[in-house]
Amino acid sequence: MMSDTMTGTTSGLGVVTSTASFVTEVLGKTKRRIELMDQREALQAYLLSKVRAGDWHAVQDAGSDIREIDARLDELGRS
Repeated sequence: MMSDTMTGTTSGLGVVTSTASFVTEVLGKTKRRIELMDQREALQAYLLSKVRAGDWHAVQDAGSDIREIDARLDELGRS
């Protein structure tokens, strides 16, 4: 067994592997959140431009897309 200098515990390589997996998972979720927030921001700008243009069908579509993104963001926040 090896001493883990970061936590002060004695452990095998399994801890390193599980820590790496955890970090990879967190980074993946963070990247996905950023992508979704960028999409949401773009859709909000699009929605506002369609409100100004009076294109109510496009406003409705963009609103639905934003709700779907919000639901995905909520899911990521719970996991």
